[in-house]
Amino acid sequence: MDAPEPESPAWQDVDDPHRPRRGLRRSRIDFHWTWFATVILLAAALGTRRIPSARPDWPDLTIWATAIGTAILVGGSLVLHEASHAMVARAYGAKAIVLRFALASGAVTTDARQLGPRGVAATALAGPLANAAVTVVTGGLALALDPNAPTGGLLWGTPVVHASTGPVLVAQGLSLALADTATLNALAGAINLLPIPPFDGGIAVDAVIWHVFGWMGAARAIARVAAAGLIGAAIWQFMSGDIISGALAAMIALLIDRLGKGGRNR
Repeated sequence: MDAPEPESPAWQDVDDPHRPRRGLRRSRIDFHWTWFATVILLAAALGTRRIPSARPDWPDLTIWATAIGTAILVGGSLVLHEASHAMVARAYGAKAIVLRFALASGAVTTDARQLGPRGVAATALAGPLANAAVTVVTGGLALALDPNAPTGGLLWGTPVVHASTGPVLVAQGLSLALADTATLNALAGAINLLPIPPFDGGIAVDAVIWHVFGWMGAARAIARVAAAGLIGAAIWQFMSGDIISGALAAMIALLIDRLGKGGRNR
């Protein structure tokens, strides 16, 4: 979720006076072609590598049906994540909302001043909560359909099992699709809770400090301080002769610093 400052391009885009208005409340949804390409590539990766290696006895039809079903479920859960942001923002009084989807991510842009600190925090946390709900529902359904469902298999591997036939095979395919959807949603929710903008956790930290101290933008400062500390650790590692650890610390520091700047620019 994005909670931009008034001077940011996102704010100007939402309140563009030349854009046709729909009453006092306006919304817009933009899907970039890269979002659809990502869903297609996910299905291709699942159908050519992941599922055949885990279920080598499955016929091609079952493999590709499972791959396409998983990609659709994951894409739908991403839309649900951003829609949750938008619905909570609307409940807190947002009048102009833009939902954008590109690559494997999405963003919701609105005016933080209309929401207030509590509204910003609630809106930010709505996305990870949606991921948690999807994880519980899809993981539970996967285990109900197949007690041996490989929940978490995308992260630490899926044991190879011999497929059955008929309805049991269909249940196994649906169970695998649900299990992988649960794994990806759990991972997405955890990443989005990181206290670094533009992740949802960073926006929530901003909102809390805004409420307590009246200062919006603290998460960016925290990210920059953390990046500076990691740079110091990287220099120490280099001086100690540990080149690999130093390079890893430096790369993480640059990533955190770039994400912090991204939260400011969006």
